[in-house]
Amino acid sequence: MAGFSEEFRQYLPPDEEMIGRVFTKGVITLDANVLLDAYRYASDARAELLRVLHSLGGRLWVSHQVALEFHRNRVSVISGHGDSYREVLKAGHDFRQKYDAELAKQLREFANRVALPDGERTEILRHVTSGLDALSAHLNQLQARHGVSDRFVSDDPVLKQLQHLLDNKVGPPLAPEEEAAVRKEAQRRIEEKIPPGFKDAGKSEGDPCGDYLVWHQSLLEAKARSVPLLFVTRDTKEDWFLRVKGKTVSALPELILEARQVAGVDFVAMTTKTFLVHSQRYLDTAISKTTLDQAEAIRLNSRQRQLKGRLIYLLPEAWNALIQSINVELPLIEDRQAEIETILAHLRKTNQTEGDYYKALLPELRGLRLERLMLEDARRALLRGTVESDDGTIAVEVDSKGTTIAISEQLARLSSEVANKAEMQMFKSKPGKVRAIPGEVPLPGLLDDDQDNGAG
Repeated sequence: MAGFSEEFRQYLPPDEEMIGRVFTKGVITLDANVLLDAYRYASDARAELLRVLHSLGGRLWVSHQVALEFHRNRVSVISGHGDSYREVLKAGHDFRQKYDAELAKQLREFANRVALPDGERTEILRHVTSGLDALSAHLNQLQARHGVSDRFVSDDPVLKQLQHLLDNKVGPPLAPEEEAAVRKEAQRRIEEKIPPGFKDAGKSEGDPCGDYLVWHQSLLEAKARSVPLLFVTRDTKEDWFLRVKGKTVSALPELILEARQVAGVDFVAMTTKTFLVHSQRYLDTAISKTTLDQAEAIRLNSRQRQLKGRLIYLLPEAWNALIQSINVELPLIEDRQAEIETILAHLRKTNQTEGDYYKALLPELRGLRLERLMLEDARRALLRGTVESDDGTIAVEVDSKGTTIAISEQLARLSSEVANKAEMQMFKSKPGKVRAIPGEVPLPGLLDDDQDNGAG
């Protein structure tokens, strides 16, 4: 007779025995983002990460798809790293140009009022300019210590380290016929939302079948070796990980079960940070707190980039308000435009406030359901919602003041017309405050506390 949980092990997070076994006996494979993140760590942290990976010896392995994605994206990651420094240096330069003249004018007026000697005025200006000079110098030194520059595009010491690390540890490509069949299966799984990879459906960059190709190739390797499979990735996407109330529990039960059924092996997935934490115990490696902090910072920065990449429009001042969301359906809003305009005309005659406009307008939109949510600290009440158009893109998200947080191009056009006719501002976006970004966003859980239980 089977034990109580024997047939349901996929629902149990990996225990210490399982983690120890996969670390010491299993094949450990990396996602492409782990390799690309080597460019994002400071030099000391990068060295620690590579030292841990080197200690794995022949148990370290990457799929052909991961190697392909790394080489496809390497140059853009290097360039993006340089852009980060250039942007902040440019901001300092622009600040100086903008405020030097204004500060000089204010100092002249101040000097005249208090009879300030020219030497004192010059000394004050020197302190300001020297501070900006020191900022630029410090940033240049920081970039040098980080050890990544644009020259890496053609002369890349990080790439050379990875080439040495992964020599003879990269899986073979699939045969053309097999790859075609795997891609067909990937598309089916995307359409039916079968993990992994369905979150990449419709993404404008990269290969939407990429995650499933990584998964398929990794299962083949684990099956050939007949050992547990450990997958290390920076992200905790919901088509790889089971997450409950913002906490990463384990790999998805569906993936754990599939690994057993297809390859006959156990499967564990971890974030880079969790992998580094466990490596101290099972691989006897030393990892500094600085390296762990950098791994977490890189992960969080990636989550923010993913969120920005999926929102249609995002107002910066609404960033901290993205706590949770309500699904709101708003089909065929155009059919109700005349009724909306009538309501607004009546409200204008009665001298209602914009808040009253807002409260009266939204319930009249067909299919709209709103719920008032309170932040835990009760600092503000939010009227939160997302509106989906027929193509599945996010249409709008608003707070209690009527501030537009996210809005689709379709609804933007309509709401702008309504707002203009009603002389309302709540749907209007301030110039320079809106970023137009394509895609859809699953708002719940994207910005919550993502603490691992040891498995993620």
